[in-house]
Amino acid sequence: MPEKSRSAIGRAIEFIEAQIAQGTFVPGRPLPRLADLSRMAGVSVDTVWKATQELQKQGLLRSVRGHYLTVPQTPGSGDSGTGQSFHADRPPLLWEKVKRRLSRDILNRIFAPGTSLPSSKELQSRYAVNFRTLQKALAALVDESVLVPQNRGYAVPSLSTRKTHAGIVLVGHYENNYLALGMHDETFLRSLEAECAQAGIPLELVGVEINGKAIVTRQISGRKECSLIRGDAVLGYLYLSNIANPAGEYIVHTLAGSGKPLAVLDETGAWSSPRRNMSSRTVRFFQMTTSPVPARQIARYLLNLGHRKIAYISPFHANVWSVKRLEGLRSVYEFAGIGGNVVPFVENLTHKQAGFLRTDFEKIRNHYSEWRKQIPDEFKRETDPVMEHMQNRAIRWGELRYKLNPLFAKVRSDPEITAWVFPTDFLGTIAQDYLHETGDAVPDDISVLSFDDSYRALRNSLTSYNFNIPAVVNAMLGFVTNSSSSKIAAKNRIVEIEGVIVERGSAGPARLQSRR
Repeated sequence: MPEKSRSAIGRAIEFIEAQIAQGTFVPGRPLPRLADLSRMAGVSVDTVWKATQELQKQGLLRSVRGHYLTVPQTPGSGDSGTGQSFHADRPPLLWEKVKRRLSRDILNRIFAPGTSLPSSKELQSRYAVNFRTLQKALAALVDESVLVPQNRGYAVPSLSTRKTHAGIVLVGHYENNYLALGMHDETFLRSLEAECAQAGIPLELVGVEINGKAIVTRQISGRKECSLIRGDAVLGYLYLSNIANPAGEYIVHTLAGSGKPLAVLDETGAWSSPRRNMSSRTVRFFQMTTSPVPARQIARYLLNLGHRKIAYISPFHANVWSVKRLEGLRSVYEFAGIGGNVVPFVENLTHKQAGFLRTDFEKIRNHYSEWRKQIPDEFKRETDPVMEHMQNRAIRWGELRYKLNPLFAKVRSDPEITAWVFPTDFLGTIAQDYLHETGDAVPDDISVLSFDDSYRALRNSLTSYNFNIPAVVNAMLGFVTNSSSSKIAAKNRIVEIEGVIVERGSAGPARLQSRR
């Protein structure tokens, strides 16, 4: 296509995108006729027609029975993986889509740190866009320090440093002589160790615990007390905020005051609001499990499968991550005009409130306590964790499975609900067992989806959301090692990394008729 013609089409596309972003073209309502659009955009009718064809391919426009064009009611997948969340109530613009795809490819190491991007022509071909749109996406990534200009092109900044002695410190919570790790934290730590080893960056692990009224910091290796601020030979800090702990405020404010870059993995939702006394250029909060973004992806996925009414089932709605997942589901369904069709079945239990068999278990525990007095200390180190697991995991989860049956029966009594969404894989697999026992076919009668993409989801063929933890690690390391050139505004201090829905056998198209 001649460059002049391509430029005219690009202008028409940008004009229509701008009208969508400004709310001039409202979802569900007809767009002006092509002749009127051509006058408004200052291009020919043929050019406008070509522009609308391209926008239909991208999902920004939809033809209604061939009579008129409209903006689709269902939002596109416009959540960025580099810290910006595009508006949940509109489809992303073309350059935003390209920016998001480029970001995802960088975080997933298709374009690895320290390497140059392909030429503009190759990138235009890869992402199927014109030069102007590509340059707008690339410029935005340069502004966020995701890319750096290099000669005539662009490169992904290297994670390595010229100061070979400089390292990174990971700070976490210290419990029972170990670093406290949640469901996703082991994967996070393994990915972090691998990335640091590959980049030649020393990694030190430090734990913080509350001992009485004192806050104590220890090196994980050797368990010796140490200072939280590790000195000048540090590139920056990562903080694993996975426990609602009073020490969290102390950790963040102390590390932020060091002048070194600080990347916080916020797994509790405690840091979702900006802190006024922290430098926006040295602190970033990376949301993963407490963001509504994953649930928006699940909602769009279900709408595309035809699920018009769904249930969100959570016995742990006292937790921020459960609230955010319901919020994300509702935001997308509300945009589609059916917000009331996300039906919550929630209780406000915490994990520690789930057990009613503690009294009976105490008999076993008392017997173990008497026996424990007679066994060597070396033996206790193996048997104590087993007893703790029985009390804090097996008994609690076994009771939860029993308690959920009445809630499931209540959900099942609504024949219009075609999909059940759970905040965790464990709950989703319990539902699979229940539906098997009631004779409901999954996914023919009911689709079941959840979050975490754990081994349990893999084993039970459960469709689940994967939080893309390696990409989170890469983003956090990228910020800490390249924060000196960061130009990200304070409003983008909270970073959300896009994950992926792993499709398995538990989700499918909505059934055509209500279940009787």
